[in-house]
Amino acid sequence: MDTDDHNSGIMGKERPDESAIDRGASAIGAGTLLLTGGTGALGRVLIREVIQESEARILTVVRRSRAADPEERLRLILRDEGVADEVGGRIGVIGGNLGIGDFGLLPEQLDGLRGEVESFLHLAALTDLGASREDLFRVNVEGTRRALKIAWDLYRRGRLARFGYFSTAFVAGSRQDWRAPEDGACPHPAWANAYEESKFVAESLVREAIAEGLPAMIFRPSIVVGDSQTGRTSAFNVVYPFFRLVASGILSAVPGRPTDVMQIVPVDFVARAAWAIFRQPDSAGRTYHLTSSRSPNLELILRLRQALDPDAPPLRLISPERLDAAPLLIRKAIEMIKPHIGYVIYDLSFDTSNTEQALRGSGIEMPDTGYDFMHRIIGYAKNAGFFD
Repeated sequence: MDTDDHNSGIMGKERPDESAIDRGASAIGAGTLLLTGGTGALGRVLIREVIQESEARILTVVRRSRAADPEERLRLILRDEGVADEVGGRIGVIGGNLGIGDFGLLPEQLDGLRGEVESFLHLAALTDLGASREDLFRVNVEGTRRALKIAWDLYRRGRLARFGYFSTAFVAGSRQDWRAPEDGACPHPAWANAYEESKFVAESLVREAIAEGLPAMIFRPSIVVGDSQTGRTSAFNVVYPFFRLVASGILSAVPGRPTDVMQIVPVDFVARAAWAIFRQPDSAGRTYHLTSSRSPNLELILRLRQALDPDAPPLRLISPERLDAAPLLIRKAIEMIKPHIGYVIYDLSFDTSNTEQALRGSGIEMPDTGYDFMHRIIGYAKNAGFFD
């Protein structure tokens, strides 16, 4: 952490009082939740989950803009989730900016948060795999640093009992064959892009805070895609551009073996599981992989392509070891999916012991993302015109 944060009143190193320690052992669910990233694809589903499954009140930080009032913007976003009417009631909006210190909140706003906020979930992140390293670090690393600064303040001087950070299962780096444990960081990460690297660094900041006594936990979802039942998503990003290149016929070949898997997870499972775990009194201090129990392989994806478009030209698989010998045009085409290659041709898997133990008895099961699920999410994208 930088020197200014280290020396500020918010990041003071004094030990919390006994009441703060007691708060960390209490259950969450009826107080006020501070949330970042509520306008994102996962955030809006999580808001719905919190409203429908608890009595908590939500305060979500929404970027101030001259073009749109933050409250009206959130109300419009939540319309499809069926909870837009709660904006202004159980869902409060704080106009802010995650790119500046204290999220641009005024001192009196921070004072108000200290007296109200009991839990804090930091979801806000830049997930564009094609974004620059500078932008990814500015949002994902520095944004997390600012979130932790506020979390420490709310813990030391307020009522905060729990902080949750959304990382990614790919902090280990997707360009390697490895089974990632939940607790602990990969000693030899092999990042495929700057997004994975930025989340690794940001997660390290959270681990430091846990070691220093902040009652925090880390959620590591794999690639978050559409709803498990409908396939619906509000953002066709991360892996969807790969699906579009495959569906469009632009790619005549992709690197990989028929048995190589793609680690994806439905958005509704991530929201339900994370909220259920976050509310448990003994969940702090751990990391939770929110991943699939059964992931689709490349053979399945190719079968789906033909099922959705029988007239599509066949797509070849090229062994990763033989890419250098592929024709130049194929190698140039494959270069377009370079940021995604690690999600397809490497055998990176995830231990889910913490997650399964935490969800035992909750009625929430690890999701199956096999053929039927893939058909739903790709079918939804096709019907929405994403492949046109």
